[in-house]
Amino acid sequence: MLFRAIKSAGKYGSLYPTAKCEKVALGKGDTDFSVKMMAQWIETHYPQTNKVAKALEKSSLEQTCAAIHEHLYWYFQYKADQSDQLLRSPACAWKQRYQGIDCKTYSIVASCILLNLGINHYIKKVGYSKPGEYTHVYIIVPVDQVSNDLNDRYYMIDGTIDTMEEPFYIDSKEYLMLSHYGLNQPQLNGIKLDLENLKKLQFNSISNLFASLSCLGGSAYTGELLKKNVEKMTTYVQDNITLMNEALEDKNWNEIGEIATHFGMVRVFEWSHINKRNDGWNACSNRNFDAFIRISNSMYENLNKALMAWIDKYFNKTVVAKVNWVNTGLEAQGYTFMEGNRFKINFPVDQYALTPKTDKIPAFEFTAPLLDAINNNQTVNTEQFLNTLQQFVNVVQPAVVPGSGAGSVDPTTGLPVTPPPSDSGLGIGTIAGIGIGGFILKKLLFS
Repeated sequence: MLFRAIKSAGKYGSLYPTAKCEKVALGKGDTDFSVKMMAQWIETHYPQTNKVAKALEKSSLEQTCAAIHEHLYWYFQYKADQSDQLLRSPACAWKQRYQGIDCKTYSIVASCILLNLGINHYIKKVGYSKPGEYTHVYIIVPVDQVSNDLNDRYYMIDGTIDTMEEPFYIDSKEYLMLSHYGLNQPQLNGIKLDLENLKKLQFNSISNLFASLSCLGGSAYTGELLKKNVEKMTTYVQDNITLMNEALEDKNWNEIGEIATHFGMVRVFEWSHINKRNDGWNACSNRNFDAFIRISNSMYENLNKALMAWIDKYFNKTVVAKVNWVNTGLEAQGYTFMEGNRFKINFPVDQYALTPKTDKIPAFEFTAPLLDAINNNQTVNTEQFLNTLQQFVNVVQPAVVPGSGAGSVDPTTGLPVTPPPSDSGLGIGTIAGIGIGGFILKKLLFS
């Protein structure tokens, strides 16, 4: 019944890239798992529809949704999946459009197009027989692109049928896709998106956030400005880590505790973007603000968790002060569109006095567990992180006493004196090399 005589490629033939359509096993699971895999596939492959999106964009949201639906219905044949549930990229869907695709791939292609246009939307799964049993999926686009409230009307894009009228269903779940930054938690019947919760939204990867981001208008918060602000934040973090490791080399424990408070400024960067976003922007600017909010939140949460684990393992700490970081003068520091005097943000951070617990302490650096957690918005495994720190610094210098060795005690610290191993030669050269961590982070963020 859903078979249709699809149209020839026409102008769209050159707008999709070529694909091999090789199978990749994504795992097994229920319909929630399927939707999450769809979201990952969308995030990975949405650039494939960049040219198609521009060709389908119209002067209004309603007309654009209608054009996308018409494109899906008349240029892609329908065929239900059999035992294997297939998630095709847009390029693969185009290659196999005569062979046929099912509702999941229709939804993937539609979502990819919408993301390229900066249009927020939901992946909606529905059931027609009984509650909790879902058998179909399609895309819905809220008319209100600010609150994403589904109670205020929405457009349906379902490439399996020739209408945009939504059929009756028994049960449904909606998964919000904000711009192209991944899958939000399931939302039922149009729960509004609260700006205060922006930093809690989930995304899967930030390695390609800056692809194909361009916003119209001189006052827009463009992808280039987003990239500049993230680079500024990343440099700020790495510079402070370098200073902290230099203090470690100099055995200036309290300076380490003081510098560690500086990472609270990352939270100020995040909250400043949340406030600025509330000024009212176009969809493209909003998604760029949202991107920075996600990056900075992941940066602070994981960096702070790793830092506290490092301090707790290698130092005794005592709170000596409360440092209050504020947003004043952010724009003067080079953070574009972040006028610091328009609103007041305060973020208090504990400052510690530190004393070492051991005679050797590894320098703090961005190793794989920390980088992966930041890049994937996950929670860093602190045990794995601490185990990957390899650049140790001698906290206690050996006493220059003939015949002294293991068992000697430094009179100023009370710590045991341990002669350096014969292959040890860390010193200043080792600490200087730690700056590589910043390069790795930037490579992951901006590749």
